[in-house]
Amino acid sequence: SYFDEPNASSLQQLAMEQQEKVAKEIQKLQDIQFFLDRMVALTKEMEQVPYGEVMIKQLPAELVVYSMEKIDWSDSMETLYEYSMQFIKQLGVKGLAANGVVYEKDAFLHEGSEHVSRLFCRLDAPSAQTKPAGLYAIIYQKVGYAEIPEVLHQLLTYLQEEGWALDGDLYEEYLLHSLSATEEKDYTTKISVKVKPIR
Repeated sequence: SYFDEPNASSLQQLAMEQQEKVAKEIQKLQDIQFFLDRMVALTKEMEQVPYGEVMIKQLPAELVVYSMEKIDWSDSMETLYEYSMQFIKQLGVKGLAANGVVYEKDAFLHEGSEHVSRLFCRLDAPSAQTKPAGLYAIIYQKVGYAEIPEVLHQLLTYLQEEGWALDGDLYEEYLLHSLSATEEKDYTTKISVKVKPIR
């Protein structure tokens, strides 16, 4: 080792080993920072949520990563959960990530739309695509997974009655789930979709 026989070669090896250890520690701290930033952002967002009400808000553009494979809704809940966890793991995300399901607009408006959806994660990554800025209809609701279709129906009914048309894909995002709520009925789901006024 360098301490037994100091020389340039062993010094370089020692420095490279320490460099790798420091890089791993930095990555751990970055993962912790990401988790804490996400938790703070989530709790702040939840403080101002009017559950069950549809809001129309201007949102900025953001980067989103989509799964390559479409979701097969005929699979069991256990299989779907494992698929979503694998997707998050492949992205290298640790802790709380803003993720959920995205339904393609055109297919969503027709029968069979549930078979043309993908997983998504809000993340700045090489494979990310830009989710456009614009007016979005947003609804938050505390429901279990089985009740989410009712929330989707409520949102679409509101848009139809108030003269709004879908102008983009529909995002179903799971904000507070098993990491922060013990009962499924207390899970918070956020549904948003880009809209435009019907002329």
